[in-house]
Amino acid sequence: MNYIGEHLLPGQIGHFLTILALMASLIASIAYFKANKIVEPVERKTWIDFARKVFFVETLAVFAIFGLIVYIVANHYHEYFFAWNHSSRSLSSKYLLSCIWEDQSEAWTRKEGQSEAGGLNRKGIASYRAANPGSKLSMAVTTKPSKLDPDSKSAKRRKSFCARMGGMKKRLT
Repeated sequence: MNYIGEHLLPGQIGHFLTILALMASLIASIAYFKANKIVEPVERKTWIDFARKVFFVETLAVFAIFGLIVYIVANHYHEYFFAWNHSSRSLSSKYLLSCIWEDQSEAWTRKEGQSEAGGLNRKGIASYRAANPGSKLSMAVTTKPSKLDPDSKSAKRRKSFCARMGGMKKRLT
């Protein structure tokens, strides 16, 4: 279904360029591999020249994809999830380029590393531990207190957390 005013052409060009870059990468790799196996200098040079030309096509495709992403973000084409999720019309134009790198942070700082109920999920905890070596961060205890053994490690962690956060609700509400 197409909507009036949708900007589908940049996405279609980007899709084509992505496939072109992938195929050019594969062809260049095969050509370089084949050139490495050939002993005869003239035929080897032919394969290397071919591989370089295909690699150049791949490089152009990658830069064109980057240019399309900049174009989509700069024009606020919010029909593309990336532009909708990482840019804003209220953002000054000098910061639009930084929108592209905005989502390159650790998983624990983004939505994908956070649990819907609050806190971090397994991916978020793994990302936090990788960014902070020696961290003892572990999953939140979500089991109801009535279902926990009072002497278990989980019950003690829950009790400790509740003791530390005891006054928070009163101060925030």
